[in-house]
Amino acid sequence: MNFWEKIKKYDQVVTFNGRGFDIPFLMMRSSISGIRPSRNLLGYRYSHKDHCDLLDQLTFYGAIRKFNLDFYAKSFGVKSSKDDGVDGS
Repeated sequence: MNFWEKIKKYDQVVTFNGRGFDIPFLMMRSSISGIRPSRNLLGYRYSHKDHCDLLDQLTFYGAIRKFNLDFYAKSFGVKSSKDDGVDGS
């Protein structure tokens, strides 16, 4: 089953910088490949109903400085994926 079929099952998608990178990348690659997205994940920026971008939320939509996910995880006492050697590459 492809990404767009799986995503239909969920009411909300949560990302970290998804609005700035992941979602536009998925939309563009889908378009290039002739795949029609099953839903719009780049709706109204200030609504987190369908797509909640944690980076937008944690920076008050860019009003304050951005930090990486590892910083926010450690700040809130959440285990970071980097603790296990996982990174974005």
